Amino acid sequence: MTETNLNWLSEISSWRLEASEEDTSRYFYIRDEISSLQSGQVSYVIGRKGTGKTAVAEHIRGMNNHNVFVVSLSFASFPFNELYRLSDDGFTSPSQYTTIWKYLIYSAICSKMSTNQRIDPAISSSLGKHFALDFDKALASSISRLTDISTGFKIVGTGLDVGKKTSIVQNDTPWPERVEILEKIINEFLDSSTYYVIFDELDEDYNFILETRRSNEYFDLLTGLFKAVADVKRRTHKRLNIRPIVFLRDDIYELLRANDKNKWNDSSWKLEWRDGELRELVTFRLEKARDPDSSDFSFAKIIKDLFINEERYTKHTYTRKQHVFEYITARTLRRPRDFISWLREAAKLTVEFGTDKLASGNFGKITWRYSHRLREEFVDEIQGSVPYIDDVFSVFSHLRTNIFKFEDMRSKYESFVKSRREADLLPFDTLAHLLFHYGAIGNLPRENWEIFRYRTSHARLNLAELGIVHPGLVASLQLGKLSSERIRRLLASRR
Repeated sequence: MTETNLNWLSEISSWRLEASEEDTSRYFYIRDEISSLQSGQVSYVIGRKGTGKTAVAEHIRGMNNHNVFVVSLSFASFPFNELYRLSDDGFTSPSQYTTIWKYLIYSAICSKMSTNQRIDPAISSSLGKHFALDFDKALASSISRLTDISTGFKIVGTGLDVGKKTSIVQNDTPWPERVEILEKIINEFLDSSTYYVIFDELDEDYNFILETRRSNEYFDLLTGLFKAVADVKRRTHKRLNIRPIVFLRDDIYELLRANDKNKWNDSSWKLEWRDGELRELVTFRLEKARDPDSSDFSFAKIIKDLFINEERYTKHTYTRKQHVFEYITARTLRRPRDFISWLREAAKLTVEFGTDKLASGNFGKITWRYSHRLREEFVDEIQGSVPYIDDVFSVFSHLRTNIFKFEDMRSKYESFVKSRREADLLPFDTLAHLLFHYGAIGNLPRENWEIFRYRTSHARLNLAELGIVHPGLVASLQLGKLSSERIRRLLASRR
């Protein structure tokens, strides 16, 4: 193996699945939608896990400079009960949380105004006494201090035309009045800098989705956040460059209920990837792994440089050739994380074998490793709705084939339910629809026509048709693939 290829493959093998742990300046792939996000046209980034939400958030965080201020509120491991207790009883559900979210947004802006040398020094000094908080690293304690309603504060400054101004927030001042005072201060004294307030990793309490009371509070809380962002943008006027941005999983977003949700859609970026975009992303990342300063992004060239053979024969028939990109894509959920994971496993194996390029003959070993990683991804994503999802996948293994009749799957699952003797296990139909929703299973209406929701967002599960397990899960579930003849016989039996 040449030193150049060894360095290249070693870099690929060290790729991180978590964007927060990666060199964003090197690997962030800029899409056209980023400009809409930066300009404030887009306020909500919606997508399933692994589609790049965190990478986009990291990109925004990296923009922090003398006239761009970024406050990042990450709710990973956050005690959500601290927020539930702050509901505003003056509003009905779910608007009861809108006020506290607006207060946090304005407080985050004030924290950055206190460090901005372009702000009136008297104002920034006064703001610093109450709002000089570390939202990025100590969110829980910062929110606890901000929401201690027994604490008042005073903002003193000098206006250009109206003389001395003082805003006093007395102890026990209600939330709406506090919000109004901060809004006035921001509208009057904010400079022309751009202020981003990022809300990320909001799925922490989704694990309690099956607890009715807590799940209702959780969805009301998130709905209040979306309302707050929309209201802040409306009330701070277009002349102020305030950019609150919410990052949220699509399955959680779909469960939010609000009369103005259609308006949110107009300000949302649904983070999805077409095959052409994924091809460009893969090309970009591979080239940047080889040379961080490169600007030569040729898909054909990079594939030829990395793989011994660009095509391989499909299993069973050995007649149809399949391009390596098509082979990888078929085993993914069409997310950047899937391609990073597959190529990382491929690079590790190639380094182990001491070869210069990836060989299609090793795809089986690579896919086996990748499949186990994908199974972990599915478990992590689905367990909020199905806490025993790992056991469900074990039940799948008893089907022994990737294509199945739903009555057979139902029989295996109901036997599992009886063995558990627990009252809170989901009915089979509910479980099947959830698995379809997340892309773990799909429908096979006829030969060579697979229907998965991650490919067709409006697809619906049909229990009368054949089911098919996601190709990326086949290896980890130890399932066999049916021949074309057996598939045709199964399809004929459904008619």
